[in-house]
Amino acid sequence: MLTGKFRAETQFEKDDHRNFNRNGEQFNVGETFAGLDVNQGVRLSRQLEWIAERRGNMTRGALRWILDHDSVTTVIPGFKTTQQVADNLAALEAASFSPSEMEKLSYFYWNSVHEHIRGAY
Repeated sequence: MLTGKFRAETQFEKDDHRNFNRNGEQFNVGETFAGLDVNQGVRLSRQLEWIAERRGNMTRGALRWILDHDSVTTVIPGFKTTQQVADNLAALEAASFSPSEMEKLSYFYWNSVHEHIRGAY
């Protein structure tokens, strides 16, 4: 979601579970966006475009955020092209998030995202 490649009009292939399980018919959290509806996720992710600042793009920002957690020992990002591999690796050199940026992201999650996640507790 945070790569910016999805739009409200994004159509998934017929056999893609994000198409046929959009509302959790096959498993309880719906599509793979942590139980977040794709259209809602797109709208919310646009509010996070600032994570690209100092990091090059949103992909690097999202990966950097994961890497900035002490409890994380590895990240397994998706890729289909060599350019995407290079971009993913560039996250290693991207600027870390400041404590105030981490706080801003936490606030955003709890005040804007959490309520939209199916199965959230």
